[in-house]
Amino acid sequence: MQIHLSIVDDNIEMSRFLKELLSDDPFIEKIDLFPTAEIFIQNFEKNNPDVVLMDIGLPGLTGIECIKKLKPLKPSVQFIAFTVFGDDQNVFDALKSGATGYILKSESHERIREAIHIVLGGGSPITPSISRMVIDFFSKQKKVDTVSELTNRECEILELMSNGQRYKEIATTLNISVDTVRTHIRNIYVKLEVDNKTKAINKFKS
Repeated sequence: MQIHLSIVDDNIEMSRFLKELLSDDPFIEKIDLFPTAEIFIQNFEKNNPDVVLMDIGLPGLTGIECIKKLKPLKPSVQFIAFTVFGDDQNVFDALKSGATGYILKSESHERIREAIHIVLGGGSPITPSISRMVIDFFSKQKKVDTVSELTNRECEILELMSNGQRYKEIATTLNISVDTVRTHIRNIYVKLEVDNKTKAINKFKS
């Protein structure tokens, strides 16, 4: 798959540097840079990205507000919050707005590159320190039976995954699109508080 990436960040020098670093990825076909959320929104339909690295601390309209506005228009577009802010409020606000992942700017470009591929593979990349913070937060909350929150369709998909079926096979079996399968799997990961297929299946079967 050839990836069309957009980077929305008011730090133009950093964006250009990151673009140069990521340009050697054979799967990233195009990288567009936008200095503000407003300009990105104006060009969103025409730009048609697959993945967006979104700075949440933008001047004017924030990255979180931008994600919240655009995600419903094109649910298949994957937004990764890309920021220097690692506090719990920003993390949860970004994820609630529709961000699929949350990566700190201090991460290596290899980790950022990896995050781009992970979101397109159905995963949710989160910086390790942020992941630990999220886990600690939820560990303090009242325990709930997360499996019971799964819909019948989500349970069907997990059952098929546990039988070794891949996304395309699941889509064929259930007569739905591959994109719909990916959306269900992301929802499953969120509900079960896991970040990969193996953990989801283990929790579902336990």
